[in-house]
Amino acid sequence: MRTKLTLIALAATMLTACGGTIVVDDFPSSAPPPPPPTAADPVGFVTANGDGTFTVTQASRTTNLPVTNVMFNGQASWSINTINGSLRANSYNSPNVSAIGGMQANQAFAGITGTTTTVPPADATFVGRYAVNTLTVQRSGPLTLSYDIASGTIADVGSDLDVVATASGGALTGTVTFEGASADLSGGFYGTDEITGAFNGTGLGGIVYGTK
Repeated sequence: MRTKLTLIALAATMLTACGGTIVVDDFPSSAPPPPPPTAADPVGFVTANGDGTFTVTQASRTTNLPVTNVMFNGQASWSINTINGSLRANSYNSPNVSAIGGMQANQAFAGITGTTTTVPPADATFVGRYAVNTLTVQRSGPLTLSYDIASGTIADVGSDLDVVATASGGALTGTVTFEGASADLSGGFYGTDEITGAFNGTGLGGIVYGTK
């Protein structure tokens, strides 16, 4: 009985004689393709631990974050690559609110903790930044959010990140869109002049914040 190698050699000889070509791949790649993004829970809560670490708690997911290892435009952030995946996240912290959003491996996560105040008494403009994380991108950029008291809506003004939200009782809910991907946004007005939110969706997590 001919062995596998004998049959391969015979086939190669026959094809060569006929002017053909044979390609033999005895070692196909065993690395599986990267998994698709996993749908995330709704925005949860942030706990700042005494040792400098953070915990983001969502409906069915708890994300434990080490001490931040990098600063992005004044935001304490994470940019860590490991054998088992990666961690990309950004935070905004003030005496009134703490927000974190990012990606761990292929799953987005986000949380926000603070006591909301009432909506502004008139139209208001908040100037700050956004931070967005995807499977391949970690980006931070300028952000201007405009609040319209008549409609109770908040929208971005000329940003790379599209924000559409509605305010109610000091809290805000809505969506963000970045390069065709969308995520749910939760947050609110904090202190006397802050607006902050965290967002996560399928393959998209981050934060928005600004002051007037």
